[in-house]
Amino acid sequence: MKRPLVWVFLAMIAGIWLLYPLVKKNISYEQENVHVTATVKEIEKKGYRLGNLKFLHKSEKILPRKNLMLYTEQPELKPGYQIEVKGDLKDFSIGMNPGEWDAKKYYASQGVEGFLSTDDVKILSRRLDVVEWWCYQIRHRTLQNLSKVMETRDAGTLGAMLLGDKTLLDTEVKDIYKNAGIGHILAISGLHISLLGAAFFWWLRTYVLPMKKAVLVTILFLAVYGKITGFPVATSRAVWMMSIMLMGRYLGKRYDGMSALSFAGILTLWMYPEELFQCGFLLSYVSAFSLYLFRPVLEDFIPKKGKEDRANYFESLLVGIFLYGMTLPVLAYFYFSVSRYAIVANFLLLPCLSLLLGVGILGSISSFFLEKLAGFLLATDHYLFRLMEWVCTFLGNLPGDQWIMGRPALWKIFLYYLNVGLFLYVYHQKKDKRWCFLLWINLAMALFLFPNRVDFCYSQLYVGQGDCSVILEKDHTYVIDCGSTSKKDVGNYVLAPYLKYYGRNSVDAVFLSHSDEDHVNGFLELAENPDMGIEIGQVFVSGQEGEEPALEKICQRMNQCNIPVKKLVEGDLIKTKDSTFTCYHPDREYESETPNDLSLSILFQHGDFKVFFVGDLEAEGEENILEENLPSLHVDVLKVGHHGSKTSSTPAFLSWVDPKMAVISAGKNNRYGHPARVTLQNLEAQGIPYYSLMETGALEYFQKEGWYAYLRFPDP
Repeated sequence: MKRPLVWVFLAMIAGIWLLYPLVKKNISYEQENVHVTATVKEIEKKGYRLGNLKFLHKSEKILPRKNLMLYTEQPELKPGYQIEVKGDLKDFSIGMNPGEWDAKKYYASQGVEGFLSTDDVKILSRRLDVVEWWCYQIRHRTLQNLSKVMETRDAGTLGAMLLGDKTLLDTEVKDIYKNAGIGHILAISGLHISLLGAAFFWWLRTYVLPMKKAVLVTILFLAVYGKITGFPVATSRAVWMMSIMLMGRYLGKRYDGMSALSFAGILTLWMYPEELFQCGFLLSYVSAFSLYLFRPVLEDFIPKKGKEDRANYFESLLVGIFLYGMTLPVLAYFYFSVSRYAIVANFLLLPCLSLLLGVGILGSISSFFLEKLAGFLLATDHYLFRLMEWVCTFLGNLPGDQWIMGRPALWKIFLYYLNVGLFLYVYHQKKDKRWCFLLWINLAMALFLFPNRVDFCYSQLYVGQGDCSVILEKDHTYVIDCGSTSKKDVGNYVLAPYLKYYGRNSVDAVFLSHSDEDHVNGFLELAENPDMGIEIGQVFVSGQEGEEPALEKICQRMNQCNIPVKKLVEGDLIKTKDSTFTCYHPDREYESETPNDLSLSILFQHGDFKVFFVGDLEAEGEENILEENLPSLHVDVLKVGHHGSKTSSTPAFLSWVDPKMAVISAGKNNRYGHPARVTLQNLEAQGIPYYSLMETGALEYFQKEGWYAYLRFPDP
């Protein structure tokens, strides 16, 4: 009760969490043509941030009031320039599948509401924002200098750590650090600011200025440094907190860390309320609050006697354990997996960070004047980076490195933190070890509930112009096709996150209908990149006579990955504990000039629920199935063939399948015109309700809950 700012901050969090979804208007700017004047605010990694927007035309839609991104090939613009832009206003991509990253929400948290990609740019005024331009030049020149005196790989890593600029950051390095649980050191965090600010203040106070002047200069230095790095959320928090601490020293007032932390959080959420729903904000503030809340507990655990260095190491280990436990729910919610050895990685490598940053700062400054001296100094960082990568790689190769738990439900996270709060209350107020022990058991039980368990779920994922179906059972996972020609890296950005979202780290079987890129390239990403953390059990492909060359190449690639391949023909039956897969096409002697008509056609059945998958089967292949005079299937779902092409889904075939509903997988604004109007008319003529994934997002069927669409609820 002595910290009113803490209660204001908590009330603000609750208010945004409850009310923001109700007042936020979800507006789409798909191809909205605009004519706007704006000011260039900042130069970003790939474009420019525009502010002071004034739209020169009327629109029925509510136009952005904050900032836009501009992507253009026009000559370099500079901060402060007034420009006139004409072009199509577009939305950032949204997550249309469980687990998929939502760019629109991320940019909304930065105050950016859409983007323009055009070369129709006219400069109205060249008045320069000197401060912003100066900060950009320092950041840009420093990164260039580092690239001259270091390997590009090292320069990119150091640039991310010191400048917040990830332009040169190597993807492999990023993944190595992230998988080891130390990805936070690649961002400018409170630890970076604390080390830098404390060192700078000590130097000023000891050698240059009296205390009060040193305080003011250090605060100014931190503000400038934050501006150079773009003030990411963790940097903003740390700068505010350290500035408040220094002002307390200036005024002779006692510093309260939790109040300073709350003040920084209030300012951040006041400017950007959407930050509350971003992982970076939550990790930063949960970590900082945890350190203050658990400090008395840590002091009780740290031995009072013995060597000081031994006590420091023990304290570092305990801090790592507490932070791991407190941030675990946040990491599970956003990334669905954590490293089991993150505590070890942080314990071993964080002590190196002070030396690494100190040398990096001196080397960066020297690079402006003496390149040879900078190269000599930064050689130390080179070896430190190799050491850190080696440790991360070693830990990553240990058994059970990644704990894939899926996204926990919010009530589970609430239960977890409730147990933490009860533990702290009992520990501080009651000093009752028995109750503390019971609460720790409850905490472990709450953690045990985290995995996102699913008894049965059939999912049709949205992959743009392509196909991807997933079937989840209690202990088994199956994938039918995964590929796209309109979305990049769907294996890495759609399928793998989806599987981890539900706590799956393996796929028992993959069924590839045929060899087209829009059905296989995402699967090949998973199969040939074990670092994604998804194991493939076996692959089933079409086994007709006259082998397809492209399909044979895929089989060869699977052999290189030690993944067994089996070929299916009509009549083959695969039984699992709870389900069956029955192959209806092609038969052993069937021949066709097009790979599409050689597509595997598989009936999946789980209890009374049935789905028919036909790949890109066209009219000729459909007719071949009908010639067998088999009984009507009466399925629950037909995954419409060939993305709804006019060459598929003939009336006779639809009548034989007799589905209760149909699902069409095609990319928005695709160049093929899928789904074709004639196909939709065939479905309508037979009274078959259909759903297009470009409108619903991922479509899922749960055994107990029924249908769920990621973007909206269908009504079959």
